[in-house]
Amino acid sequence: MLYLLAISILVLSIVGIIMTKLRDLLEPALGIILMHVLFFVIRPLSVSSGIPAFYPIHEPEVILMTFIGILSLSGFYAGYFANFPRLIAKRLPFVTHTKRNSLTAIFFLYILAGLTGALYVFHQIGIQKILHSPIQLAYAMKVGGGYLGLMIGMVKIALWLFCALTLFSCARTKSLLHYGSLFLLLFFVIGLTLLEGLRGEVFRVVGVLLVLWFYSRVQRVQLNWLVILLPLLFFAGWLILVPLNLFRHFGVVEWSIATNASWVWGQLQSFLQPFDWGAYLVQKINNGDLKPFLFSPYLNLLIAFVPRRLWPGKPVISIEYLLTERFVGDPSVVPTLTMTLPGELHLELPFAGVIIGMAFLGMVLRALYEYRLLHSNNWLANFLFANIYIATLKSFYTSFQTWVMEIIVFIALITPVVITGTKLKTARRKRGRNENCNY
Repeated sequence: MLYLLAISILVLSIVGIIMTKLRDLLEPALGIILMHVLFFVIRPLSVSSGIPAFYPIHEPEVILMTFIGILSLSGFYAGYFANFPRLIAKRLPFVTHTKRNSLTAIFFLYILAGLTGALYVFHQIGIQKILHSPIQLAYAMKVGGGYLGLMIGMVKIALWLFCALTLFSCARTKSLLHYGSLFLLLFFVIGLTLLEGLRGEVFRVVGVLLVLWFYSRVQRVQLNWLVILLPLLFFAGWLILVPLNLFRHFGVVEWSIATNASWVWGQLQSFLQPFDWGAYLVQKINNGDLKPFLFSPYLNLLIAFVPRRLWPGKPVISIEYLLTERFVGDPSVVPTLTMTLPGELHLELPFAGVIIGMAFLGMVLRALYEYRLLHSNNWLANFLFANIYIATLKSFYTSFQTWVMEIIVFIALITPVVITGTKLKTARRKRGRNENCNY
């Protein structure tokens, strides 16, 4: 049965690839298909072949979790390949004029906010403690660190903003100071991300920059770019994975081990472990130990921006935090466990929630992608698409709620940029190479 389900996902994946016609390797459908193959084909077959699961799960839960993968990909297709997202894209406003002085002011304010947040964290935790165990910073950000994380996130927005304006500006030459500033900012942001100890955030920072760079050169990334793209992605993944583990554990992982193929395979299986946790929670639902949430945790998003110091009893928002606390231990001292985006939708509303949630996600990604195609040389269109697309891939191994929260935070941070730094036009106009040359 498991092999039949895995083959079904592969067939669905091939159908999706055919429908995209492989016109663009960075089209969102291909990324989502890849995530489904990794989490709902490779991982269950690995567990079935004898690779130990990270949690006590049995074959029925593995089969059911794989079936959820089929529902997830089918629901995504229903939303992504519908005509409705294209109609939305045609009605979205686009930038007709960029206010350079306003954007410069916002840029420096975001940098200042990020520096303030970083310095505050270093002061509260202690630089010696961070250097002794960098993962302490990641745990500290969980405990009342929402606003600090938001402030540090502002630096990332500033980096992507700087990069987008640089790549999609019509200026033919840039000064050495310009590129030097971009490099220093990138170095600073990557450093902060490494200290956070989160591989997903490193992937997000680098992924957004890569998408912006590719689309600044071509409207669509064709198949012949695979010669460049695949080695680049492989090297980037290894570069992210190995130094981050070495940095977090200070040499526990030897370089000779880190370059071993079996170690890299083990790290991939570790990355795919949210499938195991999702299957474990499915088991809890089947046993009656866990009731479907019916999207009740999403109501807490309405109070997310109320400081916990003003409301000490504010309910916990993260479903991952709640489930880790219930079944594993204190999330402030143990890693918060994730269950994949489709897995969390099943916990909210079994089966139907997966189809509805993934259809909505598909519509959002397709609308943003069509919007980028309509305004392929506009910095804001590419900026929005790159951020939300990479955030979606990052959130796939966590939860749908994480995706919603990241989109809300991103919109909150980008709104001041759009309102004060641009002029928008709602009516569609013909795109062209000079669409954003007024920057």
